[in-house]
Amino acid sequence: MPEAEGSPVAAVLLQSGTGGSGKLHRIHGTVLEPILVWDGEDGNYTILSGHYRGRAVRHLKQERILCRIAVCDRHRTHVIYCTSNLMTRGLSALEEAHIITGLIAQEGYTQEEAARLWGRSTSWVSRRIKLLTDLDPRIKTELEQGRLFPRLAQELSRLPQGNEQERVLKLMRRHHLNKEETAALWTGGCGQIPLPG
Repeated sequence: MPEAEGSPVAAVLLQSGTGGSGKLHRIHGTVLEPILVWDGEDGNYTILSGHYRGRAVRHLKQERILCRIAVCDRHRTHVIYCTSNLMTRGLSALEEAHIITGLIAQEGYTQEEAARLWGRSTSWVSRRIKLLTDLDPRIKTELEQGRLFPRLAQELSRLPQGNEQERVLKLMRRHHLNKEETAALWTGGCGQIPLPG
């Protein structure tokens, strides 16, 4: 991240070949909005909003980017990060799970606080966490690659990891089962998963 120059807006993105004139770089004719960064306790900047813009600038081999520096505590950075990314792009279920788990494990949030931050229920937070903790790694890969819907993955997370989750996933696909039909496979079977009729 470029060094800030003591102002809330710093690190001008220079257009290549301008000789340092300070012109804003345009991508497809659009001036980039400043990214939002936090001047962390360790002296490094953390991007709170604008990850794709930052990636585009790095791809263009630019050394600087226009940014706004958020002056706030660490707790507030999580609120800014979560809300700005929810408003600007959809996060995958696993991205949400990683963020929520980090808020709870590393930042001391409770599930109730995380739920309020995301505007969701505590049970939603719990189900997101289970995607990380209870899914077999191969099933997580299916979810990450968009080949499995989060609601179906949640049903699979209720089963033991390994062969059981994979077996039910194969049944779901073979018989085109939805969430409710998948849940019905084991709700009355005391752990016995019958083949659908």
